[in-house]
Amino acid sequence: MRDRRIATTLAVIVTISLLAPLGAGAATADQHEVDDLSILVEGDGHVTVTANETPIENATVDVSVDGNESYAGTGEHVTDENGTVALPDPDEKIDVTIIASAGDETAETSVTLEPADEPDDSAPENLSIDVDGTDGVTVTVTDGEDDGVAKATVDVTVVEENASYANEGTYETDANGTLSLEPPAETVDVSFNATAGNASAETTATLEPVDDEDADEGTFGQLVSSFVHDHQNESGPLGLLVSSFVQENNLGNGSDHAGQSDRTGPPDHAGPHGDDEDGDDEDVDANDETSAGPNGVGNGQSDANDGQGPPDHAGPP
Repeated sequence: MRDRRIATTLAVIVTISLLAPLGAGAATADQHEVDDLSILVEGDGHVTVTANETPIENATVDVSVDGNESYAGTGEHVTDENGTVALPDPDEKIDVTIIASAGDETAETSVTLEPADEPDDSAPENLSIDVDGTDGVTVTVTDGEDDGVAKATVDVTVVEENASYANEGTYETDANGTLSLEPPAETVDVSFNATAGNASAETTATLEPVDDEDADEGTFGQLVSSFVHDHQNESGPLGLLVSSFVQENNLGNGSDHAGQSDRTGPPDHAGPHGDDEDGDDEDVDANDETSAGPNGVGNGQSDANDGQGPPDHAGPP
């Protein structure tokens, strides 16, 4: 009889030992052996209660505010199977006190809850992008009503992997929604991607270099400035170098296709030997006649010496 009692006692002890671990896997507030309770409050108002980094289901969460404040989330809440409670968004910024309890353990924290972010009404719902390469490169970003979008982000990238464009990069439009870029050194396909808020637009354009024949004189100032910058550290008088450069390259000089004038000699109203028809130079002509020899040869004698007669070797008249 005694042996039977001992065997029964051992069987009960073994059964209790086997059943004990089965109850340890559930982390709920019904268990009174909860240690190291903690509260985590996320920015969206989700409260999570944990113990030893394990979420606690059925934990009590009490939310309160100062007496003069009001908040729809005040009161008592119970955590779900994930150990969380979702608090409503406040109408305005507010300080709340949160006390969590599970078994004999409690935890407390104070946080400031923020209202939900309101949508930005100024952000455009639609975007369009236009690229004009007539005079340089002008990028225009507009909204659905063709109004320029300021501070829109514009990403400029070449389409072909082996191509290059000096102004490739990320830019921001000005107050008018425009962006000015330099023309390329050679023909290149470029992709333009504009973003503003949650809206975006993309286009691809073929950019052409500026034709030298169409370049205006304003470009010459840039050439001079670049020349000065490149030669400012060289020895010798910089002024002479710049002067020579201007004379050789100035667009104001005569064009290459200009030739000699087709008209030469005196004007049309001039008479023989360049004399004017009005006879204003009669006195000069008279002097010419007295000084001219036979057949108009110079060093002849004047009429005042006619009395001397012909020379000795001359024959009869």
